[in-house]
Parts: sequence; structure tokens; C-alpha cells
Amino acid sequence: TNTGTATGTPTDAAGTPIRGLSNPTDTDQAKVEFRGRLGDWVWWDKNENGLQDAGEPGIPGVIVVLTPTVGSPVSTVTDVNGYYTFTNLLAGNYTVGIPRNVGDNIAFFAAGWYPTNPATGVQTTPLGYGQVLTTVDFGLNIPTSYTLTKTLNTPIPVRTGSPISYTIRITNTGKTWLTVLPLRDVYSTTYLTYGYNGQFASPASDNNVDDGQINWSDLTTTLGDVRPGASVSVIVTFTAKADTTKLPGGKTDNVAEVHDAVAQYVRDEVGGASANDPAIPLPNTQDDAPAAIILPTGLPVTDLQAVAQGQEVTVSWRTNNEAQILGFNVLRKPAVGPVGQANEELIAAEHAGSNMGTVYRFSDAGLAPGTYTYMLQVIRLDGAIEEIVAQVVTVQP
Repeated sequence: TNTGTATGTPTDAAGTPIRGLSNPTDTDQAKVEFRGRLGDWVWWDKNENGLQDAGEPGIPGVIVVLTPTVGSPVSTVTDVNGYYTFTNLLAGNYTVGIPRNVGDNIAFFAAGWYPTNPATGVQTTPLGYGQVLTTVDFGLNIPTSYTLTKTLNTPIPVRTGSPISYTIRITNTGKTWLTVLPLRDVYSTTYLTYGYNGQFASPASDNNVDDGQINWSDLTTTLGDVRPGASVSVIVTFTAKADTTKLPGGKTDNVAEVHDAVAQYVRDEVGGASANDPAIPLPNTQDDAPAAIILPTGLPVTDLQAVAQGQEVTVSWRTNNEAQILGFNVLRKPAVGPVGQANEELIAAEHAGSNMGTVYRFSDAGLAPGTYTYMLQVIRLDGAIEEIVAQVVTVQP
């Protein structure tokens, strides 16, 4: 408060003091009030510990309501970084909260958000003259989770040279969207070969290199963002390469892992995720589906290979004994087109029914330039048929 006093002497028009009148006096007070402000952050408390941990982002677009002890409530909205401020405030007590039934907050809370700090989503605080209070923060969370399962589609044990197929399924079990979804599949090149007869994975992996790890840098680029409750699947195909009976458990491991995934709270479900939607990294998770591979008993075929020279491919193999072998067919599959039999007649086993073995060679001539997969079909004495993949060869122009 500032007080000012003015005094004077009464005079006539000529400036002569007038006797009998007291000197006039006037006093006025001027009151100055300093206004304050308060805020300031609404953040995604992902681990629900009530603390503002590194990597936890602010939440934009949240309506915050300020209610004074005397007067009407006022509201504001958090900015793109989750900050809010109320300014020009008189000293007094204020209640600050994030109501569920106001404007866009209705959809916000309906989507699954809930307060963590404070658990009520409401705070009451005093504010002094001209005070700047920036500790009225609110932590919120929304269920964010996913599951990964890997299933072996092919009945086991699988015979060498046969296809093995897996399904990897990722399900969004939370309330946010999965907007970045990298996947890798790790396998042993000793026992598995990536791909079978030109089939590799659906959707396609980053490449088809058979190096023990298959990568998808982000499945959402081909399958789209995964909304709450939805699932995406990846089918991976291998060729059984070697017998696993001597491994622990008689199986070879095959591990799928989602890593460095990101979840976002998507406000516009029709338009999809935007840069203004808060996002947070998710923990890695993995699943394993071991496979058992056997070399069929009584069919000791080894050293199977195919070699291209000019327009001719030579397929060779060795038998250690032919006690259950009647003969062989050589099958050829071009990169595009069906599997066909390369030999016109059955290649008879030289020692059918005996425990003796030998070396075989078959020449497939007059081939057009291209890539071919060769398989050896073994015909048993009991009529059963086994197929063993040799390898993929390329015939040059």
C-alpha cells in the first residue's frame, strides 16, 4: 500500500487568503498486488513409480483445470512437450487437477490412461504473492504391453532335406499402438538353411542371406501399426540340414526376438500416429521353438552335391549301404516353375537290399540359364519315398 497526502491554502480570485477557512487536506492510498503463476508438467510415468525418469516423455493435449478458493475454474492444455502454465494469479489456495469428464479428456481417459502421481489426479496448493510455482506435476500411465509366440508348424522330427516352417505371432496386449516393431530370428546354420525351394519369409525379411540371423528392421512398414488387441504374424521357412539327435534334447534352437520396439498413444485412430503423439520404448522379448531333425534310418546317403558347368549340372551322392534302397530319382526345380524329374527312368540302386554302397553321378544337360534347386528322391524297398535337398546351383548364359 502506498499513501499520498496533499494540503493547500484557500484564496480568493485575486489570490488573497480567505480568513476563517481551514487549509484543505486530501489523502489517497494506492494498492499494488504482485501476481503469481503455477504449473508445469504432465508426463508419461511408464513404470508407475511416480518419478520423472529418463526417457519418460511429456503428454501433449491434456486439459488441466485450476480452481481458486474464490472464483470460477479456468483451464489450459498441455503443449507438445507436456507443459502447462496458469499465469496472473492472486495469492491464495488453488486446486489443480486433470478431470476425466472435460472435453478431449473424456476420450483420453476412455483410451485407458490413469493417474499415478498423485493417484487422484488432483493437487491443492497455496500460492504466495508473486510466487512462481513449477512443481505441480502429474504422472499418468496407460497399459502398454505385447506378447511374442513362436510356433513350429511342421510336425517333428523333420527329415533332412525337408522344409521346416515357423509362425511368429506378435499381439498388442496393451492400450497403446505398436508403431516401431523390429524382429530378428536366430538359428544354427549347421542344422538349418534359410529358405526352401525359393520360399523364405512372409512378409519378406531385409535380405535372404543364410548367415544365422534373419532381420526385419520394422514390421510396421509392411504390416502397418498394430492397434490395441490386434496381432501380426510372420511365417519363416527353412530347410532341415543336418541330424540333431546328438544335440542336448535332440533339437536345434530357433529363437525369435522383438527388440527396440516403440509404443505410441495414438489420439487419431483414423489418421494414425503422428509426431505429436507421445511414444516410449518397450522392453525386448523372445520365444524359442526347437526343432528335431533326423537322417532317416536305413538311408545312409551322404556327400550329396550339385555342380554346374556350362549348360550341364552334375548331381553326385554316396551310399554307405543300400539295405533298404530300391533306387533314386533326381528332381529339379527352376527358380520359377514346378518341380520336375530330371531322369527319365528310375536310377536303380547297384546294391539294392545289401549292406554295400557306392558312388552315383547323374548329368542333367541342355539347361537354360537360370537358378535351379536339385533334390534326391530315394525310393525304399518298402515303397516309401524320402527327399533330400542337394543345393541351389546357377547355370550361366
